[in-house]
Formats: sequence, structure tokens, C-alpha cells
Amino acid sequence: MSLSAKESPLNAELDLLAAVYCRPNEFHQLTPSIFSLQLTPLTKLIVDTGSGNADSASLLSISSTETSREDSESFKKLLEKKVEELKRQREHDEEPIWYDLCSFAVESFAERLTCAKNDTTNDQKNAAKVNQDKLKRIILLFDHMRDRSGYLRKLEEMCDSLSIFGQVYFLGREIRSCLEGSCSHITEFLRLLRTTCMDVDSMGRPCKERMMQILHESEVDERTFDSFTVLDGLSPADFLAHLGSLCIDPELFCLNTRSHAL
Repeated sequence: MSLSAKESPLNAELDLLAAVYCRPNEFHQLTPSIFSLQLTPLTKLIVDTGSGNADSASLLSISSTETSREDSESFKKLLEKKVEELKRQREHDEEPIWYDLCSFAVESFAERLTCAKNDTTNDQKNAAKVNQDKLKRIILLFDHMRDRSGYLRKLEEMCDSLSIFGQVYFLGREIRSCLEGSCSHITEFLRLLRTTCMDVDSMGRPCKERMMQILHESEVDERTFDSFTVLDGLSPADFLAHLGSLCIDPELFCLNTRSHAL
């Protein structure tokens, strides 16, 4: 005696799906042969089981607002291949394939979302790293250096440890500097200047840098300097000529170009 429609393998399979995927709005039987499965709150799989046997043609569709059309189409093709694989495995029996297909769909889509999220995170990290590794130039104005030799020694040590190159200029009573390094290293350099005892106060006690100002900062395409050097006793004319030889605009060293206290 043949199975009744209610006892058919397809109906039993649909009952199983309804029991397993029982969260609100997760599984819906739309017609006797068509059902929908919510893979995520934003993605729905619709399956047409045909007549219910393994040889029947199936129709799959994906509705998603969290993946692109191309990604949805790619996932649909993956499921179509899985349907054909399951059909081949069960070509000699009438065991339905839809529970196995849905299990595969849920797991595969979750993996795809995880991979896409990781790719996005990696892209963001790579973009941040690229920005941090861009070459940056800063021009500084120092108010004073009471312990000149000690200050310059610490300054050079900091620059060496961070692969920052440049020059310090003593122009009469004014002290200025032009330094270049990666954005991340320049940021760390400026942090160290604010937190390290660089000089001594009027009583000879160690003190941190609080009066240094940034006159200019910008990204540059290539390095101008390949070492850390100190130039002393330059006349205004010599200083301008030196900047000209380095192709650096002298106006960048003017206090009114851009300044702020650290």
C-alpha cells in the first residue's frame, strides 16, 4: 500500500525541518512543496522541492540584504551543486535531501559571513597600517635647552630607536628642528617628548618638555634625511640657503605658519 500524502517522505522531512528550525519566523511551509528558511535575520532561502523525490528539479532562491547580489548568486550556485551531490548519493532510494541541504546552507552561510567579516577587519587593519607607515615630516620649535648636551643626546637616542631622521638648527637663540619618520613613529616620538624628562629646570632638577611647539606637519613622498645631525651657528642667509638645498620651503619654519603647544 502506498504512503498517504501525509505519510510521504517529503512531508516527514518538512515536519523534521519545522521541528529543528523552530524559532519564530525561522521556517515556513509556503505551499505543499515550497518552504522558506531564515538563514539569518537578513537572509532567507526559498526551496521548491518539486514532487519531492530525489530526481525532481529543484528551484532555489536567496533573498539577502547583508550580501551583494554577486555573493548571493555565488551562494545559490554552491547550494545547487550540493543538491546535485545529494541527489547522486540517493539516486537508489527515496530519502529526501532537504534536511541535509538546509543544514549545509546554514553552516556554509555562517562561514561565509565570518570570512567576509574577517576580510573587512583585515582590510581595515591593513588600511590603518598603510596610513601609519606613511612618511611624515614635522618641524618643531624648542623654547630652550638648559642642558643642551643632555637634551640633544636624549633626542638623538629617541630618533634612532624610532628610525626618525632629521636635523636640529641653532639659530642664535632660536632652536628649530625638521624630522621625518613613519606616522606611527612620529606619533610615538611626540608622546615620548611629553613624558620623558628631557631637560633641567632653573633649579637643575629634571623636567619634561612642555614648551616645544609644532610649526608644521605633513606627509612626504620620500625622505630628505638619512641621519640625525645638529647644525649650530647658522646665519639667517646660511639657513635659507641650506633649506633651499634640501628643497624645503623656509615658510614652514615660521611660527605663524602653524603652531600649537604640546
